[in-house]
Amino acid sequence: MSADRTATGWGRVAAGGSALVLLAWFVPGVADVLVLDRERACSSEIWRWFTHPCVHFSVGHWVVDLACFLGLAWVADRAGIRAGWRWILGALGVSGLTGSTCLWLDPRLDQLGGLSGLNVALAIWIGGAAWRRGERTLAAALLGGLAIKLVGERLGMFGMVRFDQAGVEPCHLSHWVAAAWGIGVGVGRTQLPEVSPQFSPS
Repeated sequence: MSADRTATGWGRVAAGGSALVLLAWFVPGVADVLVLDRERACSSEIWRWFTHPCVHFSVGHWVVDLACFLGLAWVADRAGIRAGWRWILGALGVSGLTGSTCLWLDPRLDQLGGLSGLNVALAIWIGGAAWRRGERTLAAALLGGLAIKLVGERLGMFGMVRFDQAGVEPCHLSHWVAAAWGIGVGVGRTQLPEVSPQFSPS
């Protein structure tokens, strides 16, 4: 794994993502505004389709999801993969598409939250980028590990995070949906010109 000496932007992405997750957990009322609520999102509060990855339902939930997110950001940074605007727009697109698809496929689902679906898409994108850069071992580790995770969850072998609220259950459907949309959006994303976000202070 050879890191590019040029700043990749993943440090800022990781800090921003972490801040949103922690804000939603620790500041009262924020999670209620950001969670994907079927009734509210389908009426007029359209931002919920894109903000639900920031919301979590227990300490264990956000700790695991955030740790995976930070780990993926670290791997991408070490591999010299730049976090351009098409990554950010792709993440918003996957969030909206995953949320809407899950609510359509599961009529019983009233709310959705969690960063894990977006983590699945990021793992696919980082693995694909690593493969194109010739980092075949890294790509195989990411994509192979993701495949084991998805199949293991489907078989009930692992992935059971405890939730604080009664009636809250893990939505493993969102991981499979995010994987499908991650592949689709990822293919389209690679066709766009990459423009690195300007993170340097003015």
